Amino acid sequence: QVFKQRPVVKARWKFEETSGTAPVTTPDDTGSGNALTLGGDAAITSDDFYIDEGALVLNGATAHAVTNRAPVDSSASFTVATWVKASALTDKPLSLFQLEGTKTSAFGVRFLPDS
Repeated sequence: QVFKQRPVVKARWKFEETSGTAPVTTPDDTGSGNALTLGGDAAITSDDFYIDEGALVLNGATAHAVTNRAPVDSSASFTVATWVKASALTDKPLSLFQLEGTKTSAFGVRFLPDS
């Protein structure tokens, strides 16, 4: 049954372009209109050392990107993929992805430093 299911891409941000002025957005490549809004010094770069042609750059403190709506239903099965490259090691925990729930995060990918 699982083998016969075909994946449906609900959201994909390539970080290759931005639009607007404060707040700047980067489009959802699926055409669903679920753009990411950048905040807190978040930026898009096209440095050649990243995978693909663009990357979201976060400062580890205030930078973030948010959508107006969750692209997936967290009560159903879904898959998330990302590439992350740290510019420096940190001794503080960081959230890479987070999907808010009603009482706690429905889903999260975090970095927890190891002493």
